[in-house]
Amino acid sequence: MKRLVVTALVAVSCSVLFPATADAAPAGFILGSGEATMSEDADTVSYSLINLTEQAERVTLTTTEGGERCTASADPAEVPAARMQEVQFSFDNCDFPEGKTVALTLAVGDSSFLVSAERPKAADPDWGLMVFFLWSLLGGLGVVVTGWASYKLIKLKLPGQPAGEWVSWLRPLPGLGAKWSFQESWASNVTLVTAVFTGLFGTADLLKSVTGEDTPGVLSVITIGSALAVALVGVAPLVLQAVRDDRSQVLVVGLLVSAMIAVGAAGGLVIVIALSVSSLVTGTTQVVLSTGMVVALLLLAGYAVTSVRQNLIKGLNPEPDQKKEDFVVGAVKEAVGERMTEAEIRAKVVPGLRAGFWSAPSDLPAALI
Repeated sequence: MKRLVVTALVAVSCSVLFPATADAAPAGFILGSGEATMSEDADTVSYSLINLTEQAERVTLTTTEGGERCTASADPAEVPAARMQEVQFSFDNCDFPEGKTVALTLAVGDSSFLVSAERPKAADPDWGLMVFFLWSLLGGLGVVVTGWASYKLIKLKLPGQPAGEWVSWLRPLPGLGAKWSFQESWASNVTLVTAVFTGLFGTADLLKSVTGEDTPGVLSVITIGSALAVALVGVAPLVLQAVRDDRSQVLVVGLLVSAMIAVGAAGGLVIVIALSVSSLVTGTTQVVLSTGMVVALLLLAGYAVTSVRQNLIKGLNPEPDQKKEDFVVGAVKEAVGERMTEAEIRAKVVPGLRAGFWSAPSDLPAALI
């Protein structure tokens, strides 16, 4: 008897917290909640029942919305006496529409409850969108080559290099230095664009507020696309390190290929997110999304062209080593005597030596380095 009193107290509390929908107020049983969600494959659904009687009772679940052959089996088949029990129902031969709420009738003993179960919309990822990473990488190659070509078009005259000369892809870039970090100068910047785009369109709460429904398929594509983009951006610095020369100097080809990977990965993710979400929205929202994609891609392309050109300028025009320059000026002055002033040596002789002498390994005495 004491056990039944305790169960009754629990039942009263649950009836306040979890109001039930019923044909009539049942005296012997209390339903924990009349609303539930089916499993992802729509095979099972669960409800909690409290049995206030002194005997176990069988429980059944029926519906008219799953087809003529639709049945449901309960586990356990009975609700024990004077106990709270969660019962899981397994459907067989049922065909419930995706994303819809199904009306069901739960019967236990002489009592019945009208309940509902929502079948979640099945994830249907469009993995074909991943091909845009390939096209984006090709686009990345195009923009970094444009940056390389723009270096010639500006006809910047550097010491030892005629104006407008094409820069060989195998040429070292001593001005960048052995410790120049691609991760800091490139990767951190291109990922800013994707971080903003992902934050705006790649979260479950925002997608649901925009589309009005859960979008597991779209989120799956965005999640995998983000992981792929992060992996590619992480590979870019490794490529740069792999193609340095024997003196650990960055080569032009290493800069271009690494930049292509980073920009292509970022652009690919922007396209994948935009096209994934675009299929769910219409009207003004779709226009805003498309405009955002175009703006983001233009920003990435502009950054790539400008940065490649600036890296080439800096890499091919290293800052002079003042100790080396003073050593050269002194040596030349001693050799030519009064025929040239120090100012003339710095203006006419030193510039011609910078391209080779400044970038070569130093063989000067340690005191002069």
